[in-house]
Amino acid sequence: MIRFLHTLLSARRYPTTAADWAARAQAGRMSGAEQRALDAWLKADPDNVEAYARCNRVGHLAALMRQRADRVMALPAYRRLLEKEERRRTAWRPLVLGGAALAAGGAALMLGLWLHTPVADLTITTARGEQRQLPLEDGSRVHVNTDSTLSVAFSARERRVDLRRGEAYFEVQRDPGRPFVVRAGSSEVRVVGTRFSVHRDGERLEVIVTEGRVKVIPDLGHKVVTLPGTVDLQPGDDLRLDLERDRLQVSRVNAEQVTAWRTGFIHFDNAPLEDVIADVNRYTRQEFVIVDAQLRTLRLSGNFKIGDSAAVEFVLRDGFGIETEAQGDRLLLHRRPAG
Repeated sequence: MIRFLHTLLSARRYPTTAADWAARAQAGRMSGAEQRALDAWLKADPDNVEAYARCNRVGHLAALMRQRADRVMALPAYRRLLEKEERRRTAWRPLVLGGAALAAGGAALMLGLWLHTPVADLTITTARGEQRQLPLEDGSRVHVNTDSTLSVAFSARERRVDLRRGEAYFEVQRDPGRPFVVRAGSSEVRVVGTRFSVHRDGERLEVIVTEGRVKVIPDLGHKVVTLPGTVDLQPGDDLRLDLERDRLQVSRVNAEQVTAWRTGFIHFDNAPLEDVIADVNRYTRQEFVIVDAQLRTLRLSGNFKIGDSAAVEFVLRDGFGIETEAQGDRLLLHRRPAG
């Protein structure tokens, strides 16, 4: 299987090593085909995941070096390279390095290149019904849900993610010196090391914490005076923010169940059918549409495999007498006729 994957990737000219994949990811936004090829390569062998993370950490080291150029240039190897270069220019003769000097000069040259080579942000996009799971350069992991886009930009002082749309679940490696920040519109989520999910839908935001503590700044622009400046969340907290209605609510939930989408399932506990259908539709190309308005408040509990429309149809028909009628790319929901 691995040999076949390697042949396939090579035939399509995709990277086949961790170093090449890390370089491609840092070079700029990847196409959908490249992202799927990277996912396939990561899933082909557990060692690929660790190797990819190591290469990304090297890229992060380069970013750190650029942030502290003063310290890098103070290194003996860097000074030695500058001295050699100065003698070469004044003497007009080739610079000859031997043994340890060559190693020191080579290392300093690499540091100099790192100082002036920008590291591009990583952008991750998923299509409707698609999910992705990727290691980040600091050892953290991100699970990206359906129809989502986010960008990642790490620096020496901060680890920043911009969630432009959709949903992501973060497993953050603890680093008190570099907070992990998720920006979602005009709101911000800040942590040090924890596990949590963020869902952005326009001006609506949901944050669910499964481990650790999370600080949410609901409105960075301070336009909504009725909202608190910050909200501290703990495991099991579910924060829902609607900036259009100036509404913020925190409730207690089973965090593992409501973030079960990262395992391939979605869970509902006495939820209105309208909410169930809205969530199911995020993963399907053929949308369910409630025709009978009285069905919207019908309550439903259960677990559904993501993308399994047939199972949803069966539960609605068998448990509630709701029929589906195909109409183009829609499935109309209405009550079964009496008799």
